[in-house]
Amino acid sequence: MRILIQLRPSPDLVAAVVDPGQTATTADVADGLPGVELDPAFTPVAVPRPVPAADGDPLSLSQPLDFSLAAEDASVLVRGTISDDELTARVALLPALRPDVVGVFADPVIESTPVCGGDPPSGDWHDVERLLNVPGLHAEGLDGDGVTVAVLDTGINAAHTARQLGRGVTLDAERCWSPSGVSGRPGEFEVDHGTMCAFDALIAAPQATLIDLPVLLSTRPGGSALDGLLSDAVAAFAHLRTVLDAQPAESRALVVNNSWGSFSPSGTFPWGIRATTPTTRRTRST
Repeated sequence: MRILIQLRPSPDLVAAVVDPGQTATTADVADGLPGVELDPAFTPVAVPRPVPAADGDPLSLSQPLDFSLAAEDASVLVRGTISDDELTARVALLPALRPDVVGVFADPVIESTPVCGGDPPSGDWHDVERLLNVPGLHAEGLDGDGVTVAVLDTGINAAHTARQLGRGVTLDAERCWSPSGVSGRPGEFEVDHGTMCAFDALIAAPQATLIDLPVLLSTRPGGSALDGLLSDAVAAFAHLRTVLDAQPAESRALVVNNSWGSFSPSGTFPWGIRATTPTTRRTRST
């Protein structure tokens, strides 16, 4: 069973994971977890702690929050596998044996899926353009200029998108990101679902700048040619946080497209197994 493990190691290790100038490995953070085969290719991801206002509810997410990556607040995610035969016992045992383990979660396959597979289209992209009143949006200056759109999917083929739209496409290669093991240059992936997502976004916002994050191109032994893991998406979101942090505070903004999900129950914990969480040490079965 593939799993994500959330730990709260020493503040020095948390600071090393948070700092892009340092290199903290999975072994540094989580070495010695009994019964867990850790994935050394996965770079540990820092998880910020939600922080309410001084008079806020410390357990509620339905309020204005800040998110702290301070070494004393943040936790760290790594990924690995546990034998299916030992899953129930190991999930319960890990937090008891290792106080720094504050969460154990399933790491399911994520993928795109057709909404109405087999049904013919009910129009073309010009119909979408008309229904969105794109000329009216552009007349108001709403054409995507100055807006960054991150596409987390199967990768973008920028040249194909430009040909279909009949106009240029702007892609910020320096801010693109790929999971470990995914080869290829940003904006030059095979035409697939991610290219469609980029094309759709540019129908209304042709001047937007694209960031390519091909999270669904990860391959696993026995898996399909197009699947990723939830952990790949988590790592992509961590990268996007650095993209946001690098922007001027007064104009900080980012649009993120996630047209995927987890559709197979085989990748999640069987019913009855509870994952631990940092605040309550329990959560609903998934």
